[in-house]
Amino acid sequence: MKAEMTIGILPGYGNVPVQLQPSFEEAAMTVARAWDKAGEEVGTGYVSALIVPGLVQYRTMWGCPPGGEVVCMVACTSNPTFDADGAVWRRRVIEIVRRVKLALRQSTVAITFSDGTHADMRHGKISIRIEGQDGIQTFDEQTPLL
Repeated sequence: MKAEMTIGILPGYGNVPVQLQPSFEEAAMTVARAWDKAGEEVGTGYVSALIVPGLVQYRTMWGCPPGGEVVCMVACTSNPTFDADGAVWRRRVIEIVRRVKLALRQSTVAITFSDGTHADMRHGKISIRIEGQDGIQTFDEQTPLL
């Protein structure tokens, strides 16, 4: 199974011009440190991550800075040798991302899993829609999932 998400570096939406934002290297290191800390805190198994810095462009009326916002794309792949239970791996990914989101003071983060599951973190809630299941599970963002 795979998971992908985009994680911002600067808190909130602030129209900070791209030249005043962290460099790509600083952005990647910031996310890597937060990811590693969160992974250690979760403690059960580990989720490795490919962290690639870049720019995201969204509507300026929503707070996107001119020229885009420095973010990191994060991609994870489970290893069936170590992650026999895909549901447990998925929860581990969501929990690590929850902790990274809080540590970096991000407003929103969405995770897309290769099995069709989607987790959306915003407004203090985590909403999870699992492909093939009815309904959406919702959790308080402050409550650990593992």
